[in-house]
Amino acid sequence: MLEDAVEKASRDADLRISTLEATIDHLLMALIELQIWLEVTPSEAARTLLDEVWSQLERRARQGAVMDSIW
Repeated sequence: MLEDAVEKASRDADLRISTLEATIDHLLMALIELQIWLEVTPSEAARTLLDEVWSQLERRARQGAVMDSIW
């Protein structure tokens, strides 16, 4: 799923906002799928990566809150 999302995002040349938002949504869903997998993977590497995933999701949520307040 993650590889598919990254591949799709990298080959889409459509720069319309609606297309970009759909691509971001697709990548976020892939990131959430990765988060779910990492949460059940018992290793230090998975834990480290999970911390980074949480950081990215938190950052995205903050950015979304800022954009919502602007619109």
